[in-house]
Amino acid sequence: MLIKKKCSLSIVSHGQFQLVKGLLDDLENFSDYILEIVVTLNIPEKIYITDYTNKIIVINNESIKGFGANHNQAFKRITGDYFFVLNPDIRIHSFDFDSFISKLESHDSGAVSPYVLNPNNEIEDHVREFPNLKNLVKRFVSKEVKNIYSFKSPSSILDNKWIAGMFMAFKSKQYNKLKGFDENFFLYLEDVDLCKRIIESGLSLSVDGSNKVIHYAQRTSHKSLKLFVIHCNSYLKYFIKWGL
Repeated sequence: MLIKKKCSLSIVSHGQFQLVKGLLDDLENFSDYILEIVVTLNIPEKIYITDYTNKIIVINNESIKGFGANHNQAFKRITGDYFFVLNPDIRIHSFDFDSFISKLESHDSGAVSPYVLNPNNEIEDHVREFPNLKNLVKRFVSKEVKNIYSFKSPSSILDNKWIAGMFMAFKSKQYNKLKGFDENFFLYLEDVDLCKRIIESGLSLSVDGSNKVIHYAQRTSHKSLKLFVIHCNSYLKYFIKWGL
């Protein structure tokens, strides 16, 4: 199986072009597979993209949009068979697109993620149980949150778990059928909601353990009261939509 120039990638920058630049530099090594990269500037900033061989489409937002709205907007601009959602704080040093896409091409695949590691080469908590009141309380009060939620099994197909939006890949036709992210959420839980809809539609979520990326987590909601409130509001919207 050979995937050539069929992958479209979406990256959103919030004044983070130095982070984005590192990811764009990494992606130059995989230009045979990348049809286009959509870089959305959620706030005004200077960027420099003339030195890249990958085709880069820049969207300058006139007003700030949420996580899901930005990636949905990017999706309208792409033409690839596969749609990748990437955080700007992801780094990719090696990646086998052929094996990754073969998992994505499974007839019942809704979304696929690679293993996501932190800079210490430890598996991030990028696969978690769907939120309910019990595990939400544990998440806010327990100091062992990673022991509760960490994904440590090499199993590919996930059982009643969701994958974080730091790196998600979809068949473009499937993403379109799902109508993308629910833009009623803003910044948080859009990925959880989409994973829930994928499962409810009879599709599967999976992790490709043969591919690994590095996540330099920003975790801004832990540092900003405003973002913490938005995070809590997203939980409220999620529970109203899906129940406790």
